[in-house]
Amino acid sequence: MIGDQLTMKMPYGDYTYEITGTKIVSADDTSIITLQNSEEELVLTTCYPFSYVGDAPDRYIIYAKRTSDDH
Repeated sequence: MIGDQLTMKMPYGDYTYEITGTKIVSADDTSIITLQNSEEELVLTTCYPFSYVGDAPDRYIIYAKRTSDDH
């Protein structure tokens, strides 16, 4: 959900992000991997619909901005 936080635990430190947006796009839409702006942004993607078995037709995209880091 927008506003939720997530933490990426890496060998070199922990990074906390706040979810800023989500969207659903076609599986062949590559625009989500191009730089949307000049600020750092985490982009997560997974198959959609979530319950689909096989080659899902869409992708669910989550955008997040870093709020803090501990390293």
